[in-house]
Amino acid sequence: MSPAVELSREELVALVLQQQQVIAEQQQVIAEQRQVIAVQTRVIAELQTEVTDLRAEVAQLREELARKGEPPRWAKPKTPRREKTPRKRRGKGYGRACVADPDEVVEHALGVCPDCGHPLTGGWEYSSHEVIDLPVQPARVVRHVRLARHCGVCGRISYPARADLDDGSVGRHRFSARVMSLVATWHHLGRLPLRTIQQILRALTGGLHISIGELRRMLDAVAARGQQAYAALRQQLRGSPVVQADETGWREDGQHGYLWAVLTPEVRYFERHASRGGQVIRELLGEEFAGIIVCDGYVAYSSLACWKQRCWVHLLRHGHQLITRHPEAAEAHAWVQAVRAVYARAVASLATPHYACRPEAEREALRLACQREILALASPHRDADLAEWRNLARFLTDHINELFVFVQHPDVPSHNNAAERAVRGPVTARKICGGTRSKQGSDTKMILFSLLQTCQVRGLDPITTIEGLLRGQPLFVTS
Repeated sequence: MSPAVELSREELVALVLQQQQVIAEQQQVIAEQRQVIAVQTRVIAELQTEVTDLRAEVAQLREELARKGEPPRWAKPKTPRREKTPRKRRGKGYGRACVADPDEVVEHALGVCPDCGHPLTGGWEYSSHEVIDLPVQPARVVRHVRLARHCGVCGRISYPARADLDDGSVGRHRFSARVMSLVATWHHLGRLPLRTIQQILRALTGGLHISIGELRRMLDAVAARGQQAYAALRQQLRGSPVVQADETGWREDGQHGYLWAVLTPEVRYFERHASRGGQVIRELLGEEFAGIIVCDGYVAYSSLACWKQRCWVHLLRHGHQLITRHPEAAEAHAWVQAVRAVYARAVASLATPHYACRPEAEREALRLACQREILALASPHRDADLAEWRNLARFLTDHINELFVFVQHPDVPSHNNAAERAVRGPVTARKICGGTRSKQGSDTKMILFSLLQTCQVRGLDPITTIEGLLRGQPLFVTS
């Protein structure tokens, strides 16, 4: 046993005081907890009383509904059971058809009886299924040798020019036009990073290694071959009666810029600019553009002198935000519903039979009538207390002539959804790569986005079409 420690009188007094202080703190904590328990007990009692009152009210409502013979509002209506009818057979089967001439047929059968072990031979076809496989094949390397030949009569030495060879090459690139078309399509339509494309080619060819630099040179070469077709798309836009436009961010060498998209039903055109100002869209369409542009509410489009159709999807979205942010503003809710009703009637008028064949004066009168309705709804609320309400009312009145152009011209959409969908691919690519590092990289992206998306909207196979471009064929044959 350790020897006892003797404390002095002062140490004993200090120890007792310390213990008394700890006991006092613990008693204070216990008192606070008792107060919390008392408050919670009171709240529980109030909630129990409220639950009892609600139960009594529910019971009273059930009795009243039972006397009236009506089901409770919360009761699910019973769906009448439908009589079972025999399944109607389709006139044409839509199952997957087997390949008439497979590359290989493999038969599977048991060699011995599983019960007695007797050897089994012969047999008949019980069932079959097909497995489609992508074989891994090494890359096919073809060496093209040009022979020089001597003429024994005149003494001239002649040899074939490289440009006259039908070898599938593109300039002095080592890879064929098919490979370059695949890389461009995977990268810009499939949004696959170059390193992923590198891995796919290595897996499909059993180990072929293509450097990232070589893949980038392929993309630049495809874009260089498509310069003429790219410029032709821009000229086609400038002569179109209706175009749609949108813009989104695109960084170049760390500097913020913007990708501009202008399109028609058969054209997708992209350009990258450092500015988002109105002069960009004016240069894109040309000062003599006389068509109609469908766009959102961005102020840059106001600088155009042509007819404009503002996107109603954006306007309806602003109205929805007004409702969700201010659920208590009943008057604002009713106003938004009234604006929606005017737009719905305008859209419904286009669905009437032979609407596009009506005289333009009649369609113009309908457009002006819709404008008067919106003007009457929006003008009194230009100075509304709610900012969302005030801003939307001012936009409607300030752009009243740009809201119902689609009523007078049925070939004009009332929304800008096509442009929104067109920029979705570049936006996804931007999130993956973060932008481009040089102007050449941006130009390559814009050209290939334009050409490949145009192939898609025209129903052309992008891979085959770009391969034909690299082989010297015209990209888009105009009838």
